[in-house]
Amino acid sequence: MPKTQHSLSEHGVALILRVARVFVEEGNLAQSDYYTIAEQLKHLAKTGTPKPAITPRLLSSAEVADLLGLGISNFKKIEHTLPFKRRMVSGSVKFCNIEVYNYIVGTARATDEIELAFDKLS
Repeated sequence: MPKTQHSLSEHGVALILRVARVFVEEGNLAQSDYYTIAEQLKHLAKTGTPKPAITPRLLSSAEVADLLGLGISNFKKIEHTLPFKRRMVSGSVKFCNIEVYNYIVGTARATDEIELAFDKLS
């Protein structure tokens, strides 16, 4: 079994969720709470950090450009290449904030991994 830097393993999460499932079946834990716990534990085991609480909402192109650190004109040039979906709302383009945040976090993680790889080479 490969060692990870996280103290919570996927097997540990599975065990905790089996125990929590008993509480759901007995009516001591709400189903929605169980799903929240499961989602948080799985994310914690995978990344080592808790999943941030983000309220889903739609962002304008200007807001997304600001989050990405781009000017609106540069953002407009590359928005069709970005991995998150565009949604048309009342004739304007909107983006889901969760998809944008996941892209930012994923890009930061990928950048960190690339930097670590280059550090090992030098």
